[in-house]
Amino acid sequence: MSPATLDGLFEQLADLIADRIAGRLNGRAPAVGEEPECLLDVRAAAQVLGVTPGWLRRHGPALPFTRKLSHRVVRYSSTGIAAWLRRAGSGVLRGTGSARPASTIRGRGPRRDPKGAGR
Repeated sequence: MSPATLDGLFEQLADLIADRIAGRLNGRAPAVGEEPECLLDVRAAAQVLGVTPGWLRRHGPALPFTRKLSHRVVRYSSTGIAAWLRRAGSGVLRGTGSARPASTIRGRGPRRDPKGAGR
C-alpha cells in the first residue's frame, strides 16, 4: 500500500473512533460488551426482577428504570434494570432472610392503649 492510501485509512479510522466516542458520551451507543437498550413490558420486566406484574405496577413510578411513553403505556428499560440490580443496596427486592420487622409496616406496629391502661 502506498503512504497516501494508509493516510486515508488512518483518517477514516480516526473519524470512526471520534464518532463512536461522541456517541457514547451522548448516550447514543452502548459500550462494548453491553446489550443495547430494550424496553420491556410489565410481564417481561416483572419476570426479570422476580416480582409480580402487580407489584411492578404499584412500585414502578418510584423505580429509576421506568419509562412512561404515554398516558397508558409504561415500559421498563432492560439496561436500567440490570444496572439497578448490580447496584449495591438497592434494598427494594429483599430476600426472605432480610424481611422488615412488623413495626415498620404501616398499620402493623405495636398496639397502644390511648388512655395509658396497662402501665
